[in-house]
Amino acid sequence: MDTIYTWRRKLREADAAQEASAAEALPAPVFAEAVLDEDAVAVSAAEHPAMIIDLPRGKRLSIYPAASPALVAAALKALR
Repeated sequence: MDTIYTWRRKLREADAAQEASAAEALPAPVFAEAVLDEDAVAVSAAEHPAMIIDLPRGKRLSIYPAASPALVAAALKALR
């Protein structure tokens, strides 16, 4: 399973490769901006997922804070 550091390294490598081949006019990959809604009503962390992953064909995987790392890893591995 890739970590955030692996993804970040791959993104930097892709950016370096893009700069090396100036003939290709592809937009540079960027990270999405995280926005916090300070006006949101505070709710229990158990009621809402800690992470939501949008998958192809409109599917969505919600990961709750109580989920064990092993369970999350198994779910993500099954979705490969």
